[in-house]
Amino acid sequence: SFLIDGIKRSGYKNILSLGAGPCVLEYLLEMSLPEESQLIAADFDEFIVEKAKKFFPQLIVEKFDFQKDDFKSFRTKLDISFDLVIFWFCLHYG
Repeated sequence: SFLIDGIKRSGYKNILSLGAGPCVLEYLLEMSLPEESQLIAADFDEFIVEKAKKFFPQLIVEKFDFQKDDFKSFRTKLDISFDLVIFWFCLHYG
């Protein structure tokens, strides 16, 4: 909720999520954002990107490897300037 409140309070419209994986958190975030906001989900794994596009067709999901790809080219390809970039970091212990 702190992220959603911060986005609304700051008036961020264009949000990029790096390392989105299967896009479950991005889907939940997108549902909570104002209608004029746009969320782009990006991940380096092409298989996961294609699966996320099928499961969440309402999301914009793109392949992007932030260690290898050029961010400026990625931004130009999408024709968008981002107000906020997020990266979910979760540790899973077995």
